[in-house]
Amino acid sequence: LHLGLQCPWQSIENLERKRSGDILDNYENFRQSMCGDPLEEITQFFPDTLTHNPPVLNDKLFSAEVCQENEIWIGSLDEAATVNKTALIGGQIVKKDDKIKLIVRNLDIISGDYPIQKAKVIANIKAMKYKYFAPDSSGFGGINWESELRQQCQETPILGISYGKKDWAEESNRNNKGMMFEKTKDLMQQGIIEIPNNQMLLQQLSRTEKKVYTHSTEYSGKGDGKYDDDLACALCQLCLLFYRMYLKNTELTKEISGMNVYPRASITSTGIRYQKRSRFL
Repeated sequence: LHLGLQCPWQSIENLERKRSGDILDNYENFRQSMCGDPLEEITQFFPDTLTHNPPVLNDKLFSAEVCQENEIWIGSLDEAATVNKTALIGGQIVKKDDKIKLIVRNLDIISGDYPIQKAKVIANIKAMKYKYFAPDSSGFGGINWESELRQQCQETPILGISYGKKDWAEESNRNNKGMMFEKTKDLMQQGIIEIPNNQMLLQQLSRTEKKVYTHSTEYSGKGDGKYDDDLACALCQLCLLFYRMYLKNTELTKEISGMNVYPRASITSTGIRYQKRSRFL
């Protein structure tokens, strides 16, 4: 029955023109008008099928109050802004299924004035004995959390992550915020990150959107200021820290360690070891 309706999908060429013409908007208009996809599914960055199921979601995970002997923990801090509250996340580094994994166990929302928040964060850092700790170095109300924590927690390396400016990592010429969201999703897809069944975290991950514009890409779960995304941001900071300190260049390190660089030299974990011999041997 022909009702006189326009059917652009009857022409492959016409359909492809509409699809390719929507590339700057990440194909959102095309998927919504041509494919019938609802907008929230188009812009959702972390699919529920990824974050709400194993191996990413682990219902058996439980929190810890102190670091036990021989445990390795890393932590991250997303400081409070006008809407968001300060979020502190701790994860344990383990070897599981022949892989180095990040097991996220501690999630805390901290409220109150800055002195109260600072005291709680410092107490947590000392109790968990983090191998590395990554606060958001963008600043909160003119307060330099990174500097304060370095003074009070000298046994833990404080490695701030700036969302927009340069930081200590060599990827500092890239957009750190974009990188930490993309890297978190990538590590989830690889099955080397586990998160607890925390409804607030899961909701924030579900609301996280990626919007691609002509000259920029935006990652946010705030929904135009209606929601918080502090836990999601803290998780992504933690995942970027995990990648930088435990995964990056692992294969390159193995490759270099196996190279025969020089007959009298060998590469070790601490550098090049040179074997002294007599001049004419």
